[in-house]
Amino acid sequence: TSLLFAQWSQKLSLPGTARSFSNSFTIGSKIYVAGGFDGNAPLQDFWEYDTNADTWTQGTDLPLGFRSGAAGFAIAGKGYLCTGNNGFQYLNDLWEFDPATNQWLQKASFPGSNRDEAVAFVIVNKAYVGSGQEFVVTPNNSFTITYDDFYEYDPVTDSWTAKASIPTTSRAFAVGIGLGSKGYVGLGGNDDQTSSFTDFYE
Repeated sequence: TSLLFAQWSQKLSLPGTARSFSNSFTIGSKIYVAGGFDGNAPLQDFWEYDTNADTWTQGTDLPLGFRSGAAGFAIAGKGYLCTGNNGFQYLNDLWEFDPATNQWLQKASFPGSNRDEAVAFVIVNKAYVGSGQEFVVTPNNSFTITYDDFYEYDPVTDSWTAKASIPTTSRAFAVGIGLGSKGYVGLGGNDDQTSSFTDFYE
């Protein structure tokens, strides 16, 4: 089908609370949406969207608690959420969701600093997670740190390996895409969101 004739069509809206900063991944023809931020506080509800039936089903609330701004990805029929924040602190934990059992299992934590708004993508059967931000409060000051570090997660060994950092500029709110045998990261913003970027890396 030519893209000239491609169109958007509205689907059934999420039945839950309106939100932003949600966390998501896809498994087969199902989309999973977890948590987010309703304008006042992070959420911990979990939803499954069936793209064939155009239906939403609410699952069990996240055992990992309230969370927004996490990185989500899926490998070999299982979904994963890591990093994010719970309204009180930034996080580095990793959780695996198995749709066959409807259960979450905690896995090896992300080895970088706690953060939210990281990017994640999958190449073959490994995930890549990096960038993001952390708001730091000290007795005399407060500031935001953005990150450029990147890590590879292997679900078979449940282990992380450091990879090359993003060149040039650390960032948060970037986009990350895995396509074929390569990954792509770009755009995003700086530590206080006063500058946005157009650069793109493979």
